[in-house]
Amino acid sequence: MSRSAVAGRSEPVRSAVETMTERSLEPEFQTAALRQLRSIAGPGESADPRVVDLRAMPWCALVESVRDR
Repeated sequence: MSRSAVAGRSEPVRSAVETMTERSLEPEFQTAALRQLRSIAGPGESADPRVVDLRAMPWCALVESVRDR
């Protein structure tokens, strides 16, 4: 992301972009990923009885942090 594109954003966004860039992460989605996302017309479907919809169940995301090491 160019400096001029970051300059017009809020301080938290600028800070996040800077931090991600420092850690070799890309703060924006690539064009190909956005194109693929736009091609999705709706949720996937499967006739396989082993595929279960778990969206109504409680969940928790476990994210490994640099501080956890």
